[in-house]
Amino acid sequence: MYAGIATEDNIKWLNDNNYKYLVISRKRKQELPDIEGVIVKNEPNNKVTTFLLKNEKESELYCHSESMARRTTIMSEKYIERFTKELQKLSDGLAKKGTIKNYDKINQKIGRLKEKYVKVALQFDIKVTADDKKEKATQLTWEHQPNKQPKAPGIYCIRTNQTELNNKEIWDTYRMLNDVEAAFRTLKTDLGLRPIYHQKTDRISGHIFISVLAYHILHAIRYQLLANNITDSWQTIQSKLSTHYRVTTSLKQKDNKTLHIRKSMQANPQQKTIYQACNIVSVKPSTIITSY
Repeated sequence: MYAGIATEDNIKWLNDNNYKYLVISRKRKQELPDIEGVIVKNEPNNKVTTFLLKNEKESELYCHSESMARRTTIMSEKYIERFTKELQKLSDGLAKKGTIKNYDKINQKIGRLKEKYVKVALQFDIKVTADDKKEKATQLTWEHQPNKQPKAPGIYCIRTNQTELNNKEIWDTYRMLNDVEAAFRTLKTDLGLRPIYHQKTDRISGHIFISVLAYHILHAIRYQLLANNITDSWQTIQSKLSTHYRVTTSLKQKDNKTLHIRKSMQANPQQKTIYQACNIVSVKPSTIITSY
């Protein structure tokens, strides 16, 4: 389960009813334990290091993803920049005509900004100075304090009551959740499970059956790719193969016949690797000319 529903009450219910669980921790302040880490993923664009703490009842696996840390940092910087611009706009408005100056309304506006940029708002100390009657805001100041960031970038914690699992087993099980979600996304988008425009039950069943059948074929292809150490997602496979195509040029001749020139493109090394993994003979570059 994701952190959104992995509340302490829900985890207690799972334990009381003897269920096995593996959930994302809801802890806001997460730091890496001072123990030796185990690398569970080491790729050019991402490295994931894990740190396992366990007791008799539960294991906590702290994970640090370099890729996630980079993405989080970039997004955080963007939010900070936008939040600061909004505050500056409010501050500049205090000296302009026709802008909000009422003390209460300024505080309401700041409250809405904090809700909008909740991930970075906690890093700011904001002070609104008002006149003697507390009716008009005279000054708006703020200070950015990065040390107030509630969570270090790129760190997440996985909790499970399966204490016999090691670092790699816990992390691989967690990654299965992403695979399941990716499968549903593929079903709903690429394979056309949604939207369903049919209204009769048998036609709806047929639509779902064809989509699920297509997914079995897709899964068989990915299984073959995995067997050959190709771990790309289906979207990545599609992207790599999308540049391999056949071009048909049609020309009208003087005798009113149409000349079709069809030329197959040459597969690049990445595409050849995918074809070989699936035991498919890649189409050789060729030109076919037909006229009728």
